[in-house]
Amino acid sequence: MDVTGGLNSPPDLDGSRGDREAVDVERLERANRELWRENERLARAIAQQGIEPAGRSGSGAASFLRRMHVAEAELAETKQLLAEAERQRDRLRETIESVESSPSWRVTKPLRALKRAFARG
Repeated sequence: MDVTGGLNSPPDLDGSRGDREAVDVERLERANRELWRENERLARAIAQQGIEPAGRSGSGAASFLRRMHVAEAELAETKQLLAEAERQRDRLRETIESVESSPSWRVTKPLRALKRAFARG
């Protein structure tokens, strides 16, 4: 992007400014990504050292990373509990299907229907 350009900049007669701006945007985006990676690396290093930013106990990158790790651990535990609940649900469904497909369940179906009819009234 041509930061120095403006109202007094010469017109772009040959289209070269567009090419320069595209290159500048790519270069800025690449630099921005590198800065983000470096910022994340520094935040992890700060968190590992247990250093809090000056004058802000309980805030900053170290605190954020600790909270993030706690949340990730809680999420992993919740996923495990969900997986176990799904396995238990599947086992119970199989048991119900097994009972309902058994010959004794099919033979006693009319008796269960009579029982429901008498229970109603």
